[in-house]
Amino acid sequence: MRNPEIIILSETASDRNLFEGRSIAVHLHIYYQEKADEMAKFLANIPKPFDLFISIPENVDSNEGKLEELFRQNTKVNEIRIERTPNRGRDIAPMLCTFGKAIMEHDFILHLHTKNSPHDSKLSGWSSFIFEHLVSSEENIEKILTQLSNRTGIVSPPVYISYVGMGGWHKLRNRHLAQQCLDRAGIKTDLKKKCPEVYYPQGSMFWARTDYMAPLFKLELCYDDFPMEPIPTDGTIAHAIERLFFLCGENTGFSAAYIYNNAWQYDLINNKNLLGKKYHKHLKNSQKLIWIIAILLITIVGFCTGLF
Repeated sequence: MRNPEIIILSETASDRNLFEGRSIAVHLHIYYQEKADEMAKFLANIPKPFDLFISIPENVDSNEGKLEELFRQNTKVNEIRIERTPNRGRDIAPMLCTFGKAIMEHDFILHLHTKNSPHDSKLSGWSSFIFEHLVSSEENIEKILTQLSNRTGIVSPPVYISYVGMGGWHKLRNRHLAQQCLDRAGIKTDLKKKCPEVYYPQGSMFWARTDYMAPLFKLELCYDDFPMEPIPTDGTIAHAIERLFFLCGENTGFSAAYIYNNAWQYDLINNKNLLGKKYHKHLKNSQKLIWIIAILLITIVGFCTGLF
């Protein structure tokens, strides 16, 4: 796998002439209804008309009429299509199974969802971090669309927090399931040999060319291919497909890229991750040693003072 490129938006230019005549499909998966207003504000930054495809799990209470009114009043949307979908495959299955054919009729896709991470409080700001990279301003979106009109196939935000690498299979099951998807798509790549490490859009949100993503849309997956909820935080076919976003279009000649809003942000995040990779094991061992010393000191003080 080729290493993703780095695009620093503050150092790139936009050219509307390159993307003005190209069509945009936005897929928005809404599980957390309370985030709909926030999503509308971000989508208002898209500088040209687009078609909006909204998926809502069947088990979620929602008023589709109010949703349509919200996005029509606040964005440059053309067509809006709202579908109730099975609660399987999170945001990935609806994009591929319900809207795949319609999305492939467009030149570009923006894939977003109302991400929340209740299992870990440290990730509470992750969704805002992603939106600030992908849809923060009309100027930045124009720069992204310009990149996609040249030789870039897909862009995603960088990693969110320290000590989390830019990629990784994390579980062998992810690689096994990803290999099955590649085989099903007719892509002859041995992931074990040619891709020991993998880079991907963590959080599974991105801008992309649809011709870059075509192999995944042509898998013809159905909802039964995805396990029923609740699912683990890793190791399902949805997590495997997430790791194929940067891989699926490698043979198209287009590149994958991480985008940063500015250079200082790149320096900050990159340096933290380099330190994390280098010293994470040492930090863990140091933390264990500190706890052992603290317990020993408490025990000694306890015996000396007669507490034990």
